[in-house]
Amino acid sequence: MTGLAILAASASASLASAAACGCASLGERSASPGRRYALWVSAFWTGPVAAVLTAFLIATTQDRGDIAEPQILTRLARVAEPEHWALAVAAMLLVLTAGILLRLIRLVRGTAHVVAMIRAAGATLSEDLTTAANPQRVPIRVSTAAATPMLAGWLRPVILMPERLIDRLSTVQLRLICEHEFTHARRRDNIQAWLEAAAAALFWWCPASRLARRRIGHARETSCDAAVLQHADSATRRTYAMTLLHVLGHPLPLAIGYAHRDVAERVRSVLAPRATFRRPGGLLPQTVMMLTITVPPVATSAIATRAGTIVAMARPFDVRVAPIGRRDQRTGRPLYQVTYRRPRDTTDVLLGRLPDAQLSPARLRRQRDGSWQVTLD
Repeated sequence: MTGLAILAASASASLASAAACGCASLGERSASPGRRYALWVSAFWTGPVAAVLTAFLIATTQDRGDIAEPQILTRLARVAEPEHWALAVAAMLLVLTAGILLRLIRLVRGTAHVVAMIRAAGATLSEDLTTAANPQRVPIRVSTAAATPMLAGWLRPVILMPERLIDRLSTVQLRLICEHEFTHARRRDNIQAWLEAAAAALFWWCPASRLARRRIGHARETSCDAAVLQHADSATRRTYAMTLLHVLGHPLPLAIGYAHRDVAERVRSVLAPRATFRRPGGLLPQTVMMLTITVPPVATSAIATRAGTIVAMARPFDVRVAPIGRRDQRTGRPLYQVTYRRPRDTTDVLLGRLPDAQLSPARLRRQRDGSWQVTLD
C-alpha cells in the first residue's frame, strides 16, 4: 500500500465521517436516547470502515494492473518531476504517523492508570447495592483516586465508587448510581469505549471523528439514564437528577462514568423525558449514512488510482514492446507485450509504480528522430 493510497483512505474517511455526522445530527433531533446513541456510534465507525474499503479498492485495482489511457514513448521520457510530490506525501505521512504514535502512547498510559486504580481500590461495598440489574455480578469497590463513579476494566470489570460519595449520598442514590453502571456493564460499554479510543488515536486528524466520539459519550450516558428510569416515578427522577449534580466530575477517557458535559441536557431529559424527542424518526439518516460508506471510497479510490498512474508514467523508465503473434478479439489489432523497466526507489513506495508488464493492443508511429511512439488502447 503506497503513501498515496494511505492519503486517499484518509480523505475518504474524512468525507464519510463528515457526512455521517451530519446525518446523525439531523436524526438525533427526533430520536429516543437509545436510537440517538446508535446513530452516533454508526457515525463514528463510518470513517474507519470507509478508509478500510478505500484501501481495499485501491489494492484490488493495483493488483489487476489497470492503467487508464496510457500514452508512452519508447525512449526515456520525463514529462514531469514527481520528486517534490513524493516529498510532500512523505511529510504528510510523517505528521500522521507522529500524531498516531503520540495518541497511542497516551492511550497506553491511560490504560495503565485505570489498571492502577483498580488495583489500588479498597474494600467491596455491601451486597445491598447489588440488585437484579447486575446479572454479571460486577463488584463495587471503594476508590480514593476515582473522581466519579465509573465502570473500569475489560475482561473482569469493576465499579469504582469514590470514597467521598459514600457518606454524602443516601442508599437510594448509591443504588441508582450502581444501576447506571450495571447498565454499562450489560452493554459492554467499557470494551466499546476502549475500541473507540483506539480508533480515535488512528484517526486523530479527522474533526468529524472527534465530534462523533464526544457525542457518543453524551448519548451513551443519556441512554443509560433512560434505561435506569424507564419505569421510575417523578420522585425517583428528581432524586436521580440531584444525584447527577452531586457526582459531577471529570471522568477518565477509558472508564465509563458520569460525564460532566451537557449536564443541563441530561438533567432535563431525566426530569422531562418526553421533551427530548418530537416525532418518530424515519430511516432516512441510516439510509444516507450507508451511502456515505460506499460513495467516498469508490470516488477517492478511482482518483487515487488515476493519480498514481499519471505520476508513475511521468517518471523515467525504459519501455520494451514485443509482438506476441495474437490479435485483440475486440479491435482486431495486434497484441504486444509491453514491459516497463526502472529500478525501484522510495518514490515508488510513496506514489506507486506501473506494473512490470501488461498485454495491450497498440498503435506504433515512427517519429522524425527515428524513435517509435507507442499508443496503448
